[in-house]
Amino acid sequence: MSALSILLEMPEQATPHLFIRKGVPASAIQRIMLSAGLSQKEIADLLYVSTRTLSRLDEHEPVNLQLSDRLYQLADIWGFLTEGWGEDYARRWIRKPLRALGGETPLQTMMTSAGIERLRQVAGRLQHGIPV
Repeated sequence: MSALSILLEMPEQATPHLFIRKGVPASAIQRIMLSAGLSQKEIADLLYVSTRTLSRLDEHEPVNLQLSDRLYQLADIWGFLTEGWGEDYARRWIRKPLRALGGETPLQTMMTSAGIERLRQVAGRLQHGIPV
């Protein structure tokens, strides 16, 4: 199983856009947070919600469409990073400012969809030994 499928509890044969529309289980938030070594505040910021909103979610229920879409994006990039480097290295790497990201950390860059795409480009190049 891919990291994405494990983090989101998404069946391998699932169609991503349909899975997202049905609602990602709220329990995926905790799995992503633990896997990436994020604090509750960091994951809340990445999901554009307050920590209070996070604490009110029922982990057995699916989240709304916006939150599901955002969780998918975060799980997808985290899966990409961990499949390329492993969890331990990826945890350290997301906290290091990078010149290729304008001096921001990859974690800061994950705040937007455009940032996630840029992060995928930079990480992909680095994983293949191409300077950035």
